[in-house]
Amino acid sequence: MKLYLLRHGVTDNNQGHIFQGHIDTPLNDDGMREARQEGSLVRDAGLTFTKIYSSPLIRALVTCEMVTGVDRSKLIIDERLTEIAYGPYEGKPIGDSDEGMWAFLREPYKAAPPEGVESLKAVEKRMKSAVSDILSRAGEDDVILISSHGIALSSLFHEYETDGRKIMLEHGKLYFSPVTESGAGMPEKVFD
Repeated sequence: MKLYLLRHGVTDNNQGHIFQGHIDTPLNDDGMREARQEGSLVRDAGLTFTKIYSSPLIRALVTCEMVTGVDRSKLIIDERLTEIAYGPYEGKPIGDSDEGMWAFLREPYKAAPPEGVESLKAVEKRMKSAVSDILSRAGEDDVILISSHGIALSSLFHEYETDGRKIMLEHGKLYFSPVTESGAGMPEKVFD
């Protein structure tokens, strides 16, 4: 079995440094371009997927459709693949964060999240649960794609972090992740 991961293309909120979380923000023109380019590389390489899973948020769905050429009606939607919930901060500029939110952003595994914000441990738990379930249902010959979000995907790789730096997948890019006993292994970008 093979596992691929896809982070959605960029949105206006990403570029505007706005907390996005569960806000159902569409791709902007740059995000659409990223997804088209990655889709072209996937098709040129002849890469196909036997099972495709996605977050229900439109930015992940549209990126997935554009990269794979598969209509969303054929995607397997899993709520656990959704981005971190920023609660009352969603839609607000990151730069306007209060002291509690800055502490959480600096050390998300040590500082308590502000009220209404999902902890990174909770995101990691649901993401690892989703990946574990997906892999347990996969056959030896399956080629699996998971389309999700930056913080959600980075939470899968917490044990690989060095010097406290998160592993963050690039917008609109496809990654190969070796399957390990604990789930997803260290990701590598498929195309440069």
